[in-house]
Amino acid sequence: MNSGVTNYENVEIKNMLNRNDASLIKASKGFITLNNSSFKNINSGGILFEADNTSSLIVNNSTFNTINWEESEDLKNYIDYGFKSLNKATINLKNSTISFNKFTESVFYINDEIEYNVRNINIENSLFESNEGTKGTILFIKTSYHSKNMVNFVNSTFINNSGRKGGIVYSLNLMAKKNIKFIDCNFINNTANEGSISYSYNIDYEPFISNKDDLMKLTNNNDIKGFATNPVSIDYTNGSDNSITLLSGDTIKEIHFFDEYNNMVKIDLDYNNNSIKEIVFFKIESLDTSKVQLFNTVNGYCINSICEIPKFENSYFNIPLTILPCNESQYIYNDIDGINIKSCYKPKCEHSCNSGICVNNNICNCDGTPYTGRYCDEYYIYKIPKFVWYCSLILTFIIIALSCFFTFLIYWYTLGNLYKSKILSMRKIMTLIILNVIIHNIISVMGAILNDYKVLNRLNKKNKHYFDCGQPKMEIIK
Repeated sequence: MNSGVTNYENVEIKNMLNRNDASLIKASKGFITLNNSSFKNINSGGILFEADNTSSLIVNNSTFNTINWEESEDLKNYIDYGFKSLNKATINLKNSTISFNKFTESVFYINDEIEYNVRNINIENSLFESNEGTKGTILFIKTSYHSKNMVNFVNSTFINNSGRKGGIVYSLNLMAKKNIKFIDCNFINNTANEGSISYSYNIDYEPFISNKDDLMKLTNNNDIKGFATNPVSIDYTNGSDNSITLLSGDTIKEIHFFDEYNNMVKIDLDYNNNSIKEIVFFKIESLDTSKVQLFNTVNGYCINSICEIPKFENSYFNIPLTILPCNESQYIYNDIDGINIKSCYKPKCEHSCNSGICVNNNICNCDGTPYTGRYCDEYYIYKIPKFVWYCSLILTFIIIALSCFFTFLIYWYTLGNLYKSKILSMRKIMTLIILNVIIHNIISVMGAILNDYKVLNRLNKKNKHYFDCGQPKMEIIK
């Protein structure tokens, strides 16, 4: 609509696929009133409603359901946000429902860095249920100090909405407490990685929420607190201890970031949605490297704990650190890092030593067990005593020599006499010899083809491992 006043009554739009970034309804220098209407199952790359300068959008008793709830093969992106407008445009929602929708940003997005963004909003007696976004599922405020955006949520209910930071609102505007107001609103079971209701740059950047004190009491017992800010301090956490006692080589793990509500800041490794502003880089140093060496996360980074990083006022802390003497009857005291500084540690083996004992890092002692190997899971190899081996070798040569000798005698006295007596000719004798050789070779080749010659793993009576030669049964013929 380009100008004038337009009223929509009892409009129903559903099962719609919009393959471009065009807005569903756009007002240009005009006024649109939408009453008793329904929008359902719309998959679009554009904005739901767009209002140019001096335009006005009034929505009464209408529902917006499953907007981009399911991804389409033709359209991979969710809608960035639900409403956008120029400076003097206004949007009013009354007695309406926005539910089961997905937005890459939020329902209402305020940002001075872009030409179009929601400026003046008034929502009354409306329901926001089961919507998904990233930073402030319902309202993302990213504006300058002098921004004059006016947003009011009055007597509205927010149920089961979820986002990464700020289940309902995400604020980077110092004027939010003055210009952004939630009056007599209900917040039920909303979730986010940090700040199930509100996440802000710091407390001064939070919007005004009339029942904040009651909400704080309700959400303080939850794992995810209702209100969260960027980290403002770093501290050591280990119960009520005011000092650290450890052995040389131990790891200190209980150092964390905290926000202004003293909530421990979580580090989420969501690489698809982070930016350089969401990464905290840090470095841990020792003042005396001759006596102290630091390992592991000396240089590191924290992702997604914050959006814009305020300057830490409490960026360091002092805590007594006591290194206990090493009890070598229970621990190993050794330089395992090659830095001439010994570590006191109990041996650890990544794999089980079975019946053996772990005596050092990844080193097993198999003494007193019938097994050997790195993890005491292999049998000992049986070794033939040398005198037995030499005796077998000598006996083998004797048998070979005797076999040759008796073969010659058989030939001389048997085949030779048969030849002399003309019972067998030399040709027949050679045929018998060649036939015998062929039979032996055929049997050997058949055994090899049938894979009947095998090396067998066997155990003797003392559970020692040895190798045996397996031959085919046809060897009996030979």
